[in-house]
Amino acid sequence: MLQTQARFYTQEAAKTQPSQPSTQAQSPKTKKSRAPSQNQEVPKAAESNQPKTVQLFERRRNPFHKLGYNENHIPHQGNYEQVKKQKLDQWVNPPYNWPPVMPRPTMHKGKTLMLELEKEYMESIKKSRPFKVPAFRTGDVIDVTMFKSLSEGKFHKYRGIVYSQKNPHSLDKSFRVFLNEDETNMGLQVKEFSPLVAKVEVFKFGSNQNRKKLNHIPKLDLSKSKTMEPIIKGRDYKSRDRRGDQSKGDSADKEKGKIKRNTTKLEQSYE
Repeated sequence: MLQTQARFYTQEAAKTQPSQPSTQAQSPKTKKSRAPSQNQEVPKAAESNQPKTVQLFERRRNPFHKLGYNENHIPHQGNYEQVKKQKLDQWVNPPYNWPPVMPRPTMHKGKTLMLELEKEYMESIKKSRPFKVPAFRTGDVIDVTMFKSLSEGKFHKYRGIVYSQKNPHSLDKSFRVFLNEDETNMGLQVKEFSPLVAKVEVFKFGSNQNRKKLNHIPKLDLSKSKTMEPIIKGRDYKSRDRRGDQSKGDSADKEKGKIKRNTTKLEQSYE
C-alpha cells in the first residue's frame, strides 16, 4: 500500500513542475513552429491557473462507525395513533328495522309457486283418504264408487273402460270411463281428487302399449259385456298383475340355479 501511494505522489509532483524552455532559438526566417518532441510536454494555460487537488486513498467505511449517532434521540413511545383505513358509518351503525322482516318460506313465484302449493294439497288429500288410488292406465277396467250425497251417505258404483286421462300431475287430474248404464253407453268424467270419489279399484288390467287417449272407443257400439273387457294389444301378452309370477315348470326343474335335464327315473318309463 505504501509503495502505491509513493508512486502516486511522484506522478502528481512531476505534473505540477513547469516545463523548461527549449535551448534552440528559432530563426526569424522560419514562421512555422516545430512540432514538440515526444519527451517535451505542451503547457496548458487553463490547468496552470486552477489549484491542483490530490486524490488520497479513502478506506471503506466500517459499518460499526456510527456517523449518524444522536445522543439526544428520543425513542418511540408506542402510543402514537396508527394509520388505518377510513371507517364507514354503516360498519359502526348498521341499518335495522323493527320488527324484523322474516324471509319468505320459498323463493318460487307465480306459476311455480302455485304448483308447489298444489303438490302440498294433493299430498294432504292422499293422506286423509281411507283408500289409495291404484296406478291404472288407459285400457284398464276399473270400479269407481262415488257419493250421490255426502250428507246422506248414499253412493253408486260404476264399472267401465278407462279411455282418457288428463293432467296426470296436477290437482285437476281427471279420467274418463266408458260404461253401460241402464242399457245405454255413456262416458263419465271423474275428478280424482274430488271429495265425491269414495273408492277406485282395478277390475281387470289391460296392456301397457295403449295411447294416453283412446277417443275411438265411445264411437264403437259396444255391448255391456264388452265394456267390462280390457283392451289388450300385442302377441303373447302377459297381464300386468302376473308379471312377477314364475311358472311352476321352471321352478320344479331348477335347483341351486341349475336346470336338471334327463333326470327321469327308469321305473317310471317302464310302467
